Amino acid sequence: MDKVMLMLGESSQRRHDGRLPAAKFEELQQACGMRCNANGLLASSRLRSHCSLLGIVTFDWVHTLLQDGVFVLEASLVVKACGDHMEAMWRQVAQAAQAS
Repeated sequence: MDKVMLMLGESSQRRHDGRLPAAKFEELQQACGMRCNANGLLASSRLRSHCSLLGIVTFDWVHTLLQDGVFVLEASLVVKACGDHMEAMWRQVAQAAQAS
């Protein structure tokens, strides 16, 4: 994680200097799950040398993974892949429930 944060900080500086397109920088921020700017801690190598980035960052796993995050994507892909099979399974469950 430290390496990811350092890469994002260096990319922020490259973006600020005009050496990284805005769209690529936005994509990188989204992939890392962090936002940064040219005046922030991640972009300042001098400030980064005085603190542990991992020690000051909070990773909100519940919202990242569950609320419109990775879990939602994975679950929707499973449902999409199973499609007709899941529909048939639920029909069988409904029929069994009605029969009992």
